[in-house]
Amino acid sequence: MEMEKRIKLLEFAYAGALADAVLRYNREGILEKVTEDKKKELQFTAAKQNQAFSVKEPADVFLNLSEVFNCAKWEISKEAEKFIAVNQSCMLCGLAKQMNAGNPCDIFCLNPMQAMITALGDFDYQVEDTLWTGKKCKVVVTQK
Repeated sequence: MEMEKRIKLLEFAYAGALADAVLRYNREGILEKVTEDKKKELQFTAAKQNQAFSVKEPADVFLNLSEVFNCAKWEISKEAEKFIAVNQSCMLCGLAKQMNAGNPCDIFCLNPMQAMITALGDFDYQVEDTLWTGKKCKVVVTQK
């Protein structure tokens, strides 16, 4: 199998496994609790994740994770002391919707990215929209 095809298959399998986890958490009625528990735990791992993904500044979180996982394609626009990250397509969200799994956005995407950005310094992280409820994901990050 060609390397590119193998990578695409692995990306799809990974997104599928995450969507399946959301489906099972949701069925058991524990998705919200697991999401909150994981959010609390992320503060202890975010700095190491930043090192592993070569994150030096907040925009790197969106761009580098997009490059590695190829699940969502974030676009960044900068304005003065803030930047806006927008994504119009997400493999995980699409799979979760097809499976009627429940919202995967916070547990596997938005909360981990927020923790990574917070580990870099004093930033405000505001989710304005998600593909789960809208037509795009939009996050605004501002230096405090």
